Amino acid sequence: MIAFQVGGDAYSFWDLPTKTTSENVTIGDWLSVSIWGQPAIDIANYIDTNISVDPNLQSIYDQSGNLTGVTVVVENITIDDIVWDIVGVGTKTPTTSLGFIQIIDRAENGGGFVHAILPPAPTGVDPYVDYNYFLVNDVKNTVTDNQYGIRLNYGAVMQTDQPVNNLTEVSFYASRGLTSISDDIPVVSRDFSVEVSTNNSTWTTIGTDSSVTPPGNAYAFTQYTYSVPGNLSGQNLYVRISYSGESVGKKKDATYSRLVIDGLEFN
Repeated sequence: MIAFQVGGDAYSFWDLPTKTTSENVTIGDWLSVSIWGQPAIDIANYIDTNISVDPNLQSIYDQSGNLTGVTVVVENITIDDIVWDIVGVGTKTPTTSLGFIQIIDRAENGGGFVHAILPPAPTGVDPYVDYNYFLVNDVKNTVTDNQYGIRLNYGAVMQTDQPVNNLTEVSFYASRGLTSISDDIPVVSRDFSVEVSTNNSTWTTIGTDSSVTPPGNAYAFTQYTYSVPGNLSGQNLYVRISYSGESVGKKKDATYSRLVIDGLEFN
């Protein structure tokens, strides 16, 4: 667990050169944040800090406007000890979508309920004390029974910030995310791909597939394992997972998607 401080300052003082006096000062509450909850905070902090430089980051919350050809980047997000850069791809037709990442926490939130599948954008009054737009609920993998996971929304790419040492294999469980009552167009299964690179520039695809539609709120995810080709196997490689979940189609045929990733491993 990681703890961070909320509140004011603490201090001690000397009332004489030869005598010290201790003083207890209330400095606020200490909140415990899991190593999986922290990335959600980091994502929100990154957007808040950089939104003046790249106003398109606001569209992660709003999902509105003409985002055709727009991309946004959220950098240096540590998830389960791996540092990632997240690229969101924007569209306008048939409906607006801008890709982004969220952390799945299937436990109860501070309001005593499970997190929303698609939470409302931040407002002046949050729904519960530990509310975070980037901490959500989604389908549970009955194979691993993990509390936490990763979700790529719409068109999104997650890429390691540094190469993974001696990489021979990338493995994870995956499913299409659940439909939320907030979805204004249908959620369908879409393709994802896994790529590796020695230089963070030229990429080699080691696997591609389509996420499976979940039959319910919990089921046995499909596991995907992709081996690095012989000429690259065992080298230090960047890893990139791309999801084609952005909005496509016309009018009543418009669709988009979300990808749930569980148990991601590098071997």
